[in-house]
Amino acid sequence: MHRSLRLALAALFALVLAALTGAAAGCALIGNTSVQHWDPVASGHISGERPVRLFLGTYHLGDRVRLAWVLSGPQSPPVTLTLRADSVRPRNGYSTSVMLQKHPVAIPRINEHALGLSDVEPDEYRLYFSQRFRKAQGPGYDIRFTVFTMTSVRQ
Repeated sequence: MHRSLRLALAALFALVLAALTGAAAGCALIGNTSVQHWDPVASGHISGERPVRLFLGTYHLGDRVRLAWVLSGPQSPPVTLTLRADSVRPRNGYSTSVMLQKHPVAIPRINEHALGLSDVEPDEYRLYFSQRFRKAQGPGYDIRFTVFTMTSVRQ
């Protein structure tokens, strides 16, 4: 009986030691990670009266970009919404679009991650936001939007 108790205690001790070692390694990793937060770079408003491609300006972007929106106007207009980033140097361009068709399921009117670009090479980019639709199928959404980029800060 004493032998099985010793084996059980030894196994428990080894398990506790392994857990403590893992926790210490996790703390060391946490100290080497970066804190990330979203910085706003542009904001504005698009009217749904007619199709539009809006130049938002030139900005330094990190490796991730997202567009948050608040939509108003028609419930489900057949529009295409596009966020585009073109490098000021002729090498990289990134784009994402969503095509919305008339259907009974409406998209969220408020969305903090409505459109996004990932794996962007950090650099200076010209930003564009557009809403396209056929004039006969308008109006589109009235859109208030903000574009954010991810910034990493080493700790």
